[in-house]
Amino acid sequence: MRITCVFVDRRRRKAGLAEIAVRGALALIAEDGGGRVESYPHDIPADKKMSSSFIYNGTRTMYERIGFDYDRPKGLGNCVMTVVVAPPQRRHP
Repeated sequence: MRITCVFVDRRRRKAGLAEIAVRGALALIAEDGGGRVESYPHDIPADKKMSSSFIYNGTRTMYERIGFDYDRPKGLGNCVMTVVVAPPQRRHP
């Protein structure tokens, strides 16, 4: 599965909503049986600033906070990050 874009209205940016959205997507993926999830966030160097209007899929550091692992670079300024989502544990009566 892939998370390719996370849109946050400009009036709500920089409030952590992209992270909440990705965490919500991962919860839905878990409910659906889990699996490997791939995403393509921006890999912005610490010394570089970028307008939030161009960060359409979050940043590498946001995905790292969520638990994704860096896999490889992807084009100019993006990277591939992955995480394996476990399905929910079933309770036995």
